[in-house]
Amino acid sequence: MTEVTKPTLIYFNTVGRAEVARILLELAGINYHWHAIAWNNSPGESWEEYKKKHGDELVFGQLPQYKEPGKS
Repeated sequence: MTEVTKPTLIYFNTVGRAEVARILLELAGINYHWHAIAWNNSPGESWEEYKKKHGDELVFGQLPQYKEPGKS
């Protein structure tokens, strides 16, 4: 598992299932990292590469994914 130094939200670079979590983090003023996964030629890491590196961390092999520092 990859260690994170601040809360990290991982999702495709589009509005979707992670949007509510992203908005709540913003409203709470939490300093977090947004890790974008490319979607329809948008910027970000490719889904295939991310899944290859972190597939064992994904619940049901799906996104969104939230990582909290100090939690495994």
